[in-house]
Amino acid sequence: MGAVPQASALAVLPIFFAEGFFFFLINTDVLMVGHITDQQHVAIYFATAISILLEAVLLSNAVHRTMQITTLILFPPQHIQHARSYSSEETS
Repeated sequence: MGAVPQASALAVLPIFFAEGFFFFLINTDVLMVGHITDQQHVAIYFATAISILLEAVLLSNAVHRTMQITTLILFPPQHIQHARSYSSEETS
């Protein structure tokens, strides 16, 4: 029974170190600002950085959706083009 937790811990350990190192790299700027200024300024910097990150993610998602819709309008799938040509043949 003791071998299962040890095996799972060995499997998780590299992921833990990799994710921890990635987290450290992402937050290095906050740590450096913490060495230079006081805690209140670090909190303001962190909140601003997270807000900018969220805004960038939301904006890129909106741009991606707009490009998808534009592409579908300009280049409709084959079955939609076929339906349009079929309906235009009926009216003429």
